[in-house]
Amino acid sequence: MSAKDNLHAFFYPETVAVIGASASPGKVGHTIVRNMLDAGFKGKIFPVNPKASEIEGLTVVNDIADLPRGLDLGVISVPQQFVVPSLEALAEIGTKQPSLSLPVSRKSARTGIIWSRRFVKSAKRTISHCSVPIVSA
Repeated sequence: MSAKDNLHAFFYPETVAVIGASASPGKVGHTIVRNMLDAGFKGKIFPVNPKASEIEGLTVVNDIADLPRGLDLGVISVPQQFVVPSLEALAEIGTKQPSLSLPVSRKSARTGIIWSRRFVKSAKRTISHCSVPIVSA
C-alpha cells in the first residue's frame, strides 16, 4: 500500500473500528465514537468492547476477530497492555490503517511517549505497509 493509500484510509475511511469504545461519557473510547457521529460520519463505525452490546445506538462487536476483513481504519484506545495485541489482531483481519489514541496528560506524557514508540515498532513489524498516526486526546 502506498503512502497516498495510507493517508486516504486515515483521512477518508469508509469503515472504522474503534477498539476500546466505551458507553461511559468522558472516556476516550466514548469521545471518539460520539465525535464521529456528531461530525456526520457517513461510513460504518464498529465499536469494539468485550463487555458492551450497544454504544451510542451502534451495535458493539465484542472481539476484533469478529470484525469484517479489510477495514479502512482501526482506532485503538485501550489500556496500554492491550495496545500491541489489538494492533496484531487488526493486522490479522487486514485493517489498512491503524491509529493509536492516547489520553495523555502532563503526568502520563512520558509513559505515553514510551508506549507510542512501542506501538510504532510493533506496527512496522505487524503491518509493514502502514504509517502510524498517533493522536493524543
